[in-house]
Parts: sequence; C-alpha cells; structure tokens
Amino acid sequence: MKRALRSVFCLTLSLAGPVYAESMPQDSWYFSHQWGGYGSAEGKFNVPRGVAVGPDGRVYVADYTNKRIQVFEADGTFVRTWSCPSPWGLAVSSGGQVFVAGSRTNCILVYEADGTFVRQWGSRGAGSGQFDLPTGVSVAPDGRIWVADSGNHRIQVFETDGTFVRSLGRYGSLDGQFSSPRGAAVGPEGRVYVADYGNQRVQVLEQDGTFVRQWGPVAEARSVTVLPGGRVFVPVSNQILVFESDGTLLRELNLVGLSEAAVAPDGRVLATEWDGHTLHVFEPTYRTFAFNGSIPSPGVVRCRQRPGYSYLDIDYLVADPDSPTVTVAVAAFEGGTNSLERFVRISTLLEGTEAQVGPNVAANTTNRISWNVGADWPADYVELKVRVMASDGRGLLDIGFITLPTNGPEPALTISASPITHDDMLPLWIWLLATNDASIHLSSGLVYGVGGAYDGALLASNTLTLPQGRAFLFDRMGLREATAGEVSRAKTGPGGVTNLWAPRITVGPNRWPGGVNEYGFDTGKWGADAWWVVKE
Repeated sequence: MKRALRSVFCLTLSLAGPVYAESMPQDSWYFSHQWGGYGSAEGKFNVPRGVAVGPDGRVYVADYTNKRIQVFEADGTFVRTWSCPSPWGLAVSSGGQVFVAGSRTNCILVYEADGTFVRQWGSRGAGSGQFDLPTGVSVAPDGRIWVADSGNHRIQVFETDGTFVRSLGRYGSLDGQFSSPRGAAVGPEGRVYVADYGNQRVQVLEQDGTFVRQWGPVAEARSVTVLPGGRVFVPVSNQILVFESDGTLLRELNLVGLSEAAVAPDGRVLATEWDGHTLHVFEPTYRTFAFNGSIPSPGVVRCRQRPGYSYLDIDYLVADPDSPTVTVAVAAFEGGTNSLERFVRISTLLEGTEAQVGPNVAANTTNRISWNVGADWPADYVELKVRVMASDGRGLLDIGFITLPTNGPEPALTISASPITHDDMLPLWIWLLATNDASIHLSSGLVYGVGGAYDGALLASNTLTLPQGRAFLFDRMGLREATAGEVSRAKTGPGGVTNLWAPRITVGPNRWPGGVNEYGFDTGKWGADAWWVVKE
C-alpha cells in the first residue's frame, strides 16, 4: 500500500540569532571628561571654537580669542601651539594638513601638522573665492575644501590649493537658499549637509546645489559633521544633536554653553564649550547594531504532495542580496511540533534534488527538493512540519556585541548586547542534526555529545538545552558564558545604576531588546533562563 501524508506544514528558518538593528535616542555616548579652562597658558582656552581630529588621532582646537591653534594628544596632553588670526572652523585632511577659516581676516589658512604655514587664499568680498565671515571648513572625501561663507549666505568649494570650483546657494529661506550658514560637510553618499544657521534648519543638497531635503527647526545650528556611516552631528546652543541622515533625531548631548564639535575615528565626540573655555569628551558606548551583511531569508514558494505517492515536492527560495550561494538544510517534525523527540531526518531525496541541500546552493532563485517521505518515516499516515534552513557562513548565531570601556582595574569587556535563550538554541540543534554533524547523536529526543570533551554528555532534551549543551554550543562559536559579575557590570552602566529605557525597535520571537541602558546593553527582565556570552 502506498503511504500518504495526512497534512504538511512548511516553515522556514535562517540561522540569524539575537541580532537587532536599533537606533535609540539615549544610548550612544556618555560624558567622560574634559580639559582646558580659561587662560592663555598652554592647554588653556579663551573662547575655543572649531575642533578637529587628525588621522593620527591628535586633537586640533581653534583657540579663537587667544589667536592660535592648539594641538593635543587624544588624552588631552598638550603637544604644540601656533599663532593664527581669528580661527573659527578648522579641518584636517587625510594627509595631515590643517585648514582654518580665518573669520575676521576672511581667508582660508593652510598649515602642516607641525604648524608650518603652507598657503592662504581669499579676501573680503562677494566674488568667487572671496569671503565675508567664513566660519566652517571641512574636507570632503574627494579632498576638496568646503567653506561656509556665512556673511555671503553661501557655500564655496575649492581644490586643496585654493582653486575655486563652485558656489552653492544665496540669501533666502527657500529650498537651497541660506541665511548665515555656519558649516557644510559632504556625507558618504556624496550629498552635502549644511548647517543653515539663520533659517534654523539642516539642508541636504546634491553637490551641484540641487535640493534634496531639509529638517528642523534646528535652532542655532553652528556646524555640521557627517560620519562615514551617515550620522549627522550638529552643535546648537548648549547641545550637540545627533541625527540619522534622514533627519531622525537620535541623541542630545548636553553642554552648558555654546559649542562646536568633531567626531574622532574611534567614535568619541569632542566638543568645545565657548563660554566654559573647555573641551568635553563623550565616549561611545553603543554602536547601532547592523547585520554583518544581509541575513539569508529562506521562504517556501510551494509545498505539495504528489497524488497517490508519499513524495513531497518543496519549492523554496533563499533571499540574500549579498551572497550568491548559501548552505541549506532541511528537517521535519512529526505531529507539527518543534520537539527533538519528533525530529525526522530528511535523507531520501529524489531526482537529483539532493544538490539543492548542503553548501553552494544558489540564493535568490527558486529551488526544489523532492522527498520520499515513506522511505524516511515508515508510517501509513503522518502529519509533518517541514523546516527549510539557510546559512551564509557567518556561524551558528549572528550575535550583536557591545564593548564596555576600561573602568579602573577592569579591562575592556566585549559582551553580547542581548541574552541567548532556549528558543535561540533549539534551532542550532536542529541545524546540526539536519546537517549530520558528527559531534552529536540524537536518541529519543535526547542529544548526546560524540567524541572530544563532551563525549557521552547529555546536551539537550526535547526543546531544552542543558548546561553542558550551552557550553558545547558556546565552544562551537568561540565564546563563553558571561559571569554574573560581567553581566552586572554591563547592566549598571557607567553611572553605576541600571537604567532601563524602552527601545524604539524590537525584533525576534523574544522581542530583543527588552530594555536598554546607556551602553546599549539589554536590561530587560529576562529571568534565569537567559545567558549572555563574551568574547575571550
């Protein structure tokens, strides 16, 4: 008698794990320390304005009223100073040259990193290459120099030798017009972000001046910095505002007085406080999580039993924009459950479709496997759930990590932002079983280790992963379970208290994150059956 399937459920799984893409307004930086103070001695300031970070990590400050540029190591140690008339904005090129906007002398001055004068260009006026109170200067990715010509209500562009390239904008409040712009910077996508001070907004333009979008009100936008990842930093009165490139406000870094800002390559935010005569350092404590490339997303197109046969044709597609091939595994469960006690190994594939399982399976196209169910599950009638899984080689779990900075005697610590639960680990056992991993063995819903340190150890039972099983999986991923002290350190954050802010975005069946602190650490109430991991 030919066996028949009573019913079939098809579902999919990508081995992604507890990773989330998350942008939150309260968890990116915290105030670390400051240096300076009022005066004219080395390391002191009198109305510091522009600040920039060189390719060597050194910090350059436009000490406006003291008419000089001061240079510091990243930790604030004084390096050198040189005279410079009315310095306002400044920028450092990838080659280490320093470009300074001389606001009262209406010129751009260029120096080597040691203070050696190189050249200057500009004079007072409204012609091409002339200025009226230039305030902001930046170096674009292509090396060109962008200057906010505030009094002329325009942005001017130059080659590094001062050759005029073009001018953008004129006075007004319409799209693409400006009122006393204070700064301009070219973002990673090639668009120009302008701190349109008088119009209380940020404008985004193409490099030819074509208007793209704007956002506001942004009162007293004093300059603008754009990171390679696209985030936009705009100092305003008593704050630095951090935006996504679409204008979404992410964070407000609070200061006492007026400020300018720069972002170091290591993510630190450096802010001069004009009336406090100091430089403030905000340490990065949480990077927005991003998938390491696109996670493969398997989907079943059609699942059909051939009439009169115990053959099941499963058409599936794995979407993965940045991977032409993926590794695919399939498994089934009798009775429609996820328990390992009901695991059915799919072994007998027909008509050459075994090539559509395993490594180097084409992504982004429909593939078919044809399964002889009767050969692998000897029952006249069976209710099955079929699981299609895909991996692009990033490992069993793509875990999002944060790094806690050094804190006194405690070294830096890299720890998972959210915990791993039983629900996260069960798919890993299914994957290992479906791919015939030789290091484990399944018997009556129990998973045992085979060989090595876990030989004969009971690792999992039905849907639960046992302590030895957690250690086994973490070993496979090159991780270890975090200690209670390490978790406590991450939870309490730099202020020593457990802040729990509601996240704007949650993902996954367990809804990660449950809450976040200023480190971006998941401070949700997870209970005992949740485990964080650390990188050694």
